[in-house]
Amino acid sequence: MKKTAWMILSMIAAIGVVSAPAFAKEPDGEGDKVVEAEHYSVTVPEEIAEIAQIEVNGDAITFQEKISLEKFGGGFAGEYALYESMLDYQGMPEFRRGGQIELSDGTKLDVLLLYPTDVQFDPEDSQSSENYKKISEAFSNSILESFEATDGVYTPQDQINTDSI
Repeated sequence: MKKTAWMILSMIAAIGVVSAPAFAKEPDGEGDKVVEAEHYSVTVPEEIAEIAQIEVNGDAITFQEKISLEKFGGGFAGEYALYESMLDYQGMPEFRRGGQIELSDGTKLDVLLLYPTDVQFDPEDSQSSENYKKISEAFSNSILESFEATDGVYTPQDQINTDSI
């Protein structure tokens, strides 16, 4: 009985290991990092992953510049977050709509890019300033371009028909 149970558990583990890569997104470069939130994933270039603190909390992925974060708790460069209704984010001070995810159950979620409202890097530290600029540019461009829904379909903002609004 123990031998049969062990074999079944081994088979289940092997199936999980073999099938896992089928669900993972292939990064563009060797050291690129795929970061997964609850309903989406993004690919972070290796050079950004090395200089950014990246945190996932449910459907939010936050990017912070490491030097400023360690020095004074700053470094916030941006955050991707999902919201069900404009009412949930209409009062936020600095954001841009990045598109929409329609989940497999039909639920539509707005993709928001949240930005800092004040200086978050150490202006006296050239490395911190340079790193922060790289993270900010990648956040709004190359990382956003890698945005992929893991449950449903993602439509970038520039592909959404807003004529009827």
